[in-house]
Amino acid sequence: MDASRFDALTRTFAARRSRRAALRGGAGLGAAALAAHLGRAAAQDATPVGTPEPEMGPGAAPDPATLGEDGTFLFVQTATSGSFAPNPNAGTPAAGGEAAPGGGAEYLLTLKGHPGGTVFFSDRPQRIFGEAPTEQFLAGLGFQPDNPPNAALVAQTEDGDDVVVLELLTPTYDADAGTLIYGATILAEYEGEGLSHVAEQQMDEALPEAFGRASLFIDDCPDLEACYITDVSVSTEGPGVGLRKVGVVPDGPVGTCWSWSAFACHPCDGESLYDIGQRCNETYAECADSCFVYAPGLS
Repeated sequence: MDASRFDALTRTFAARRSRRAALRGGAGLGAAALAAHLGRAAAQDATPVGTPEPEMGPGAAPDPATLGEDGTFLFVQTATSGSFAPNPNAGTPAAGGEAAPGGGAEYLLTLKGHPGGTVFFSDRPQRIFGEAPTEQFLAGLGFQPDNPPNAALVAQTEDGDDVVVLELLTPTYDADAGTLIYGATILAEYEGEGLSHVAEQQMDEALPEAFGRASLFIDDCPDLEACYITDVSVSTEGPGVGLRKVGVVPDGPVGTCWSWSAFACHPCDGESLYDIGQRCNETYAECADSCFVYAPGLS
């Protein structure tokens, strides 16, 4: 991928409206820095470099000093080839406790030859970079249907690099085969400002069904926006089967930040999920003291 394309991608994520309420700053990673980080992260066997985070035991809230307004993260997955095709299960709701392949999204994005690690980068001042095992990254970031991450896929085609901007749902990963599969929805009609630079580079509203080497740039941690209650009658609403949204988080949304020591998204200000859930319980009578917030990798 050429330097100008890297610059456009990183400017895009810098300009986006962050999905983290606590962090409104830009990513600010340039092409040269991003390329250098990629090389060093691979050479150092994915050991994170930068200001270390403290040890965190089960249920402990991370130190706000390590997760506050000190940087945003961008995640990158690579593949040697892939495909982008209509999902035969598009529109199919979850049933029997199992989500439909691709989460019922319009397309299936398949990445082959994935090396097994997801590279991450932070902005100033820490400039943290490293590699998370992809299986742990997927569990830690979360792919809620009501707040899916945005991503930009850059793929080699017969006509050169092609770009498509997507929402990602319901990933599956076969580590032995080195294959990642996502449900994907194209943001061809994107009208906001956050991804406008990349959206303008889309030559078509879809990729060729097969493509060569590819890089998938994934947006930062999601906000905690909703209060949920367990409801076994619910099959499709919310971040998982059996969860029903009661209302929005009081005084929210709550921004979450990537913790490279835990490979998960924690509340940026260090507030515990229990305390946030208690705000829900104090606000909504329907909760009956049983509401909670859903944070992938922590809930």
